Amino acid sequence: MKVNYFDLGLYSGVEMKEMLYHFFPQIGVTDYSAHGFEACEVFCDFCRDKLGDDENVKIHHLAINDKNEDVKLYYAKNALGNSIYKSKNKPYEPRLMDEQGTVALDAPGFLIDTKNVNHIQKFFLNHGFEILKYCVDFKNNSIGDFEIAKAGEQKRHEVTKGIVFSEWLKNNVPDFKECFNILKINIEGAEYVFFKDIIENNLLEHFDVLCGTGHDIEKVPELSNKVEEYKRMLDENGVKIYRFTDWKPEKNDPLDKIILEKLRIKMMSKGEQCTFQRT
Repeated sequence: MKVNYFDLGLYSGVEMKEMLYHFFPQIGVTDYSAHGFEACEVFCDFCRDKLGDDENVKIHHLAINDKNEDVKLYYAKNALGNSIYKSKNKPYEPRLMDEQGTVALDAPGFLIDTKNVNHIQKFFLNHGFEILKYCVDFKNNSIGDFEIAKAGEQKRHEVTKGIVFSEWLKNNVPDFKECFNILKINIEGAEYVFFKDIIENNLLEHFDVLCGTGHDIEKVPELSNKVEEYKRMLDENGVKIYRFTDWKPEKNDPLDKIILEKLRIKMMSKGEQCTFQRT
């Protein structure tokens, strides 16, 4: 049986790499397609660089929304948690260390790898700064302090193409209902519009494993009147989101075992022999 993996909110792609190159080989999954969605251009480019050699993987620069139209993505303080909801984050302000403009990199850990200078440049330019020079620690393969200068008006958001996921799915994955489908979600409040969409369009039953974090709606003041509705919607529809995140991964659910068991159940229900097994 073919497996589809959808990763909504790629960020640096850690979970996608774990799923495709750790869990899938353990179970014996070789026939798969993976779709990663990242609303921030810098991180989308990063993931394309890291995962683009896999012909089974497609990285999409798209934001999950309630309409098929352009949407603003508001930057978070440290680039973690960028959101289509303006009230979620305070505007990003680079952390100046002294009068000369030397700063400590207050950005995601993957950006300090010396191989990713282009992504670092783009990150600072997006926030109105230009890197003049930086210190490289070759021993630890990392970049230290930056000397930066004002390059223009600081950007507090970028404009990204928004999509209604159910419509995108029908148009791009025609065999969806015949496959085993895994979806990871961490989209900083847009979980509300995602689940509302797939439930109203009768697609929830076709997702065999839901994982990620799933509850960022509670961090968005402008969605405060939707929190109880969101929780009730998940409860009434029996939505179970298994923990799967690179933050404190030791607390994650054993997804390889969970996926394997659900694969066996689905294949048996279709009268198919399950050849998958955990190594």
